[in-house]
Amino acid sequence: MGGAQQDAEPDRPDRPGPGVGAAITPGEEPRFDLAWFRGRAVWVAEVKSITSTNEERQLRTAIGQVLRYRQKLTASGHDVQAIIITSRPPHDSSWDELCQWEGIVLIWPEIAPERLSAEEPRA
Repeated sequence: MGGAQQDAEPDRPDRPGPGVGAAITPGEEPRFDLAWFRGRAVWVAEVKSITSTNEERQLRTAIGQVLRYRQKLTASGHDVQAIIITSRPPHDSSWDELCQWEGIVLIWPEIAPERLSAEEPRA
């Protein structure tokens, strides 16, 4: 990302979702993939490409990463919503349940607009 930019067209499919504000460029730490302000909250995301052979490893890694991002950004005084963005739905549907349990929004292309528009920060 090349610095902060305003989302002038929130209904475009290549944008994170409706109501999204300025994108955030990672500083030194945490080195997240994607983040933006939505209202007063920071929505921070880890992006993972998953296949049937790497799903377990990729999602375990992503959960650890977004939990750390949430911890660091919360310590900096932000309300934070952690998000994992995958290339496709997980084969094992229990990942969605685990993410809900941990307050993480799990999305993939087909459900991203619905979940991003419905979610409020959980932190």
